[in-house]
Amino acid sequence: QINNIMLQCSHQRVPLSKLGVMKRISDRAWEKLFLK
Repeated sequence: QINNIMLQCSHQRVPLSKLGVMKRISDRAWEKLFLK
């Protein structure tokens, strides 16, 4: 399981101040990361 809690605010959404830290990945890449 991938833990992204450090990027989320208390409302379970990404705050604007953290958008520069995030990357968009493909569905296939997500599946590979998630299955590790």
